[in-house]
Formats: sequence, structure tokens, C-alpha cells
Amino acid sequence: MAVPLFAPRRVPAASAPEEPAASPTKKQRENTATAAPTSVRPMHTYAREAAALLLLASALYTVLALGSFEADPMRPEVMGPNWVGPVGEAFSSFFSGAFGIAAWTIPIELAVLSGPLLAGKPSRASVARFGGDIVVLVTLAALAHVAFPMATAFGASPLGGSVGELFGEVMRSLFSAIGSYIIGLTIVSLILVQRATFS
Repeated sequence: MAVPLFAPRRVPAASAPEEPAASPTKKQRENTATAAPTSVRPMHTYAREAAALLLLASALYTVLALGSFEADPMRPEVMGPNWVGPVGEAFSSFFSGAFGIAAWTIPIELAVLSGPLLAGKPSRASVARFGGDIVVLVTLAALAHVAFPMATAFGASPLGGSVGELFGEVMRSLFSAIGSYIIGLTIVSLILVQRATFS
């Protein structure tokens, strides 16, 4: 019997359909769920958590330093309990003397900065934010002086500090007391709205 030279290629028989994989049993699912994860946490996670811990510790230290500080520019012998030692006293002396009661925004900002680090989000610390903090600090100190020019804080220190007294008098002479409130609160509100929008 002659075999043709160019015989058509035979099509192989269709293979039997594969059986669907058996669904895992309840015991297999429980073993998979309880199995320890084999992935290792990245190093940057530990760095973020350490940075958040440092910020929270700094906020607590600042609260204790400011809460236990007392001073009187006319009486150097006046001293508070100074719960966190001479370093806390020096910190409180500088910031309360410069910004008065507005120095309490410092521990609040430190605690706010630690939030994204604990939540695994990008850090909000930047040069622009630092500049905004300075503007808010000065503005609040000035408004405190405009509102209560004779009031004191941290013992007998001026309520707005030396910086608040300077800028508060400038604002009051240029815009009056009511105008100073409007302008100062608008500046602070704009900075906070910008942070909320781009956070």
C-alpha cells in the first residue's frame, strides 16, 4: 500500500478535561489561617515606630516641663517644681518667655506628627510645616497679648511672651484689637485648612 508523501498531520485526540481542584477541607483552611507568617517586617517600619515613640516621649516631656515651670522676671528666686530637671527648665524658660501660653502648642504638634507614623502613613514633617508652626506660634502669642495684655502665665511671665508682646502691639496699632483677631485667626485657619487638605 502506497503512503502519500505529503500526508496531512493527524490531530491528536482531545485530552480529557482536567478535574477541578478539590476545595480545601475545613481542617486545611484552619491550618492555613493559624500558620505563622513567614514574611519579615521591613526595617523602615521599626524606624517609623521608633520615630513615633520619640515624638510621643518628647511631647510628654514638654508637657511636664511646661506644667511644672514658674518664673517671675522681677524675682529670680521664684521657681517651680521643675519635674523634668534643669533641661526642662531651660526649655520652658525659653519658650514660655518668648511665646507665653502659646508654647503649649509645641507638645500638641509633636503628638500630631507621631500619628501618621503609628498608622503607617507618610510622615507630615516638612520644612513648610515647620514654617507654618512658627507662624501659628507667633500669631497665637500675639493674639493672647492683644486679648489680655496684663495677664500672666507660668507664674508672673507675660501671657503672650516677649514675641507675642512685640507682634501684638504692632498688630493692635495697625489693625486695632478687633482687626487683629480677624487677621490673626484667618492666618491660623488658612494654615490649618491647608494641612487638612493636603494631609
